[in-house]
Amino acid sequence: MKKKGLNQGSTNHYDQWVRIDTLNTKNPSPVGMRPVYQNRATQLNSDLITVAAVTARANADISGITGEKDAAKLTASQMWGVITGNAFSFAEENGMKDLKKQMLNATESKIVKTKDENFVGICTNLNTLLAKVLTDNPGAADYYVASDLSDATDAVTTFSGYLGTYAGAKADVDGAKKEFKITWMPTMKTHIAVLQGLLGGAIKNKFPAFVISFLKLKKIVNAGKRDQGTVPVMVDSVTKKPFVNIATFETVNYIKVKKQKLNKSNSTGLLGLMSLRVGDWTILFKVPGYVDQKIIVSVAPGAVTKMVVEMVAVV
Repeated sequence: MKKKGLNQGSTNHYDQWVRIDTLNTKNPSPVGMRPVYQNRATQLNSDLITVAAVTARANADISGITGEKDAAKLTASQMWGVITGNAFSFAEENGMKDLKKQMLNATESKIVKTKDENFVGICTNLNTLLAKVLTDNPGAADYYVASDLSDATDAVTTFSGYLGTYAGAKADVDGAKKEFKITWMPTMKTHIAVLQGLLGGAIKNKFPAFVISFLKLKKIVNAGKRDQGTVPVMVDSVTKKPFVNIATFETVNYIKVKKQKLNKSNSTGLLGLMSLRVGDWTILFKVPGYVDQKIIVSVAPGAVTKMVVEMVAVV
């Protein structure tokens, strides 16, 4: 299974930083107009090189390592599945209820579904148990033999080696994701905030297009976030009860290239989150038999606006 790497939000941030750095690089005149801006732009570029390496680690494709680990686990599970199946037959033949029950809980399908971190321990316990059964019951050799136990144990050892490699690779991916979020996101945001603070005065007056481009790029990261928008509750102005299955709210002035958004209340009267880009949007609230209402909703980056809309019945 291929790891997903950085989520969409982090990827948006990284893309934004690259674009701002590119803008600075391609516009040496306005950048050089204020030395402190130039110094900060250089710092951003330097840190971005490090961030690129962290991003590459976070997005590393460990599907090959994962596949080797899973294949080794399946092989070991199949080997143990044959042994436990034979041991079940032996237990059934000899009326060994406890052993029969244990073997039913150690079929191939159940073993392979065991969490990776528990797999070696379970297989080791099986080996200890069945080796003892084989020693104490000479007739057990007709159902399974010691060499099978040894071969299955070797397969588990092979899995353990792949698990170690996988664990190391996954730890690096997860560590890079954490480093990106905890260390570099605040650092790069600070760089950009400082740069924005230096865009006034002479730079803005002489190179307005550069300043406008910078500010546009700064806003890109807030576009299309799923965790921002509005969640209203529509209630009767008198009873304060929500409307079941009939209340609707929709955008009036949303972005032309986007589909008009429409949400409807469910069987409990809930309307759910309407995801919206950053900005001010006019929302139309409607319930049959009630006066329509239009309310302007301001959406901030990563924020959900909650409100209670009291609908007035038509006289």
